Amino acid sequence: MTTNNEIWVFLSHSNKDYEKVRQVRNLLEEQEFRPLMFFLKCLNDDDEIDDLIKREIKERTRFILCDSQNAQNSKWVQREVEFIQDGLHRVYQTINIDDPIEKIADEVLSFKKKSTIYISYSRSDEPYYEALTNRLKQLDYRINPYLNKNVVATGDDFAALVKRGIDEAASNGFLLFLISENSFCPPFVQAEIEYVKKNYADKLSCDNIIFFTIKDYDEMIAGSSPLKDVQQFVKRVDHNCYRGLYRNYTIDDTIERIVEQLYETVMKDNLPELFAKRHPEGLYWKALNMWKDDHFDGASFGGFREKAASYAFEAYKKGHPRANELLEWMIADYPELAAISHNK
Repeated sequence: MTTNNEIWVFLSHSNKDYEKVRQVRNLLEEQEFRPLMFFLKCLNDDDEIDDLIKREIKERTRFILCDSQNAQNSKWVQREVEFIQDGLHRVYQTINIDDPIEKIADEVLSFKKKSTIYISYSRSDEPYYEALTNRLKQLDYRINPYLNKNVVATGDDFAALVKRGIDEAASNGFLLFLISENSFCPPFVQAEIEYVKKNYADKLSCDNIIFFTIKDYDEMIAGSSPLKDVQQFVKRVDHNCYRGLYRNYTIDDTIERIVEQLYETVMKDNLPELFAKRHPEGLYWKALNMWKDDHFDGASFGGFREKAASYAFEAYKKGHPRANELLEWMIADYPELAAISHNK
């Protein structure tokens, strides 16, 4: 079973803030994480320090910036932040260590919520679930903590484990529903959705619930009353499947799209900052969301499509792995957008 104490967290901080950073470290350890603090007074060579820090960051998927005036004045902290933000799908959070300890503790709990996921799926779609679980474990997510192949439970015992897993993810993470034509017969996925509706409808926002259709959405919803009911509950079915964007893709391709959707949900507070810095993750997020905007077809939005395509092209040039595909999709719908990427 994957637990938080298997997740290393790189703490970016100034050595001058040792005592305050230690408080953050202790709070993380109480939540069963493994925080990593660096004190490199024994090294004098800047290049050696830089290489060591970069190697450590490359090995981690979770980061916390212990922000303070000292951290803002530290060249090493600023280098670490730049290097952390330079990667794709890295989960990070900023904690102001000058805040009261109660607020810092809340921030640590918020960080924990970025690590726990309950995945609801039909057993007929188990290949998707297995592939997704393996991929998310590589990214240090805790998946269905009470349901794994080593757990033998049937009937009421199994139902209790399912509810326990949903309850923990609702409180400390995310609920991810894989939707296909198999989801409602037998109605196990539908039963889990009903449990969430009954117990958490007033407590969860759509940011806590992700619905991902692993088959073509347009075709499925046309004849599916249960799926229409799901759509009504969450007010949207996963927008990454908008207009059948992921039709006829392989399992591996689908998994990477789910990872992107999850990252967007986990990092929703950070993505505007990444966009402002013209980071490929932020540019891709901006392009995709502009393209899917409810007001997309409004005649008053002059240049809206062109802006979305230009952000996608910039993300492509900066190496985002899915930006090229998004741009091609845009051009397929509106060939005139090809002029934006004529140098591609």
